[in-house]
Amino acid sequence: MDAAYAKDTDRHAWAAHYLTAMSKAVIDDVTKVLERGVDRKRKDAAQ
Repeated sequence: MDAAYAKDTDRHAWAAHYLTAMSKAVIDDVTKVLERGVDRKRKDAAQ
């Protein structure tokens, strides 16, 4: 919490980097699940 108030540190940059990486991971996982659902529907329709 003190990193948000301290102007002489770059600790908040690490938090931003971490949150960016985690949000990208979540978006990637959601995309995989949604694409997998579309592929399953195609396979079910072909059978």
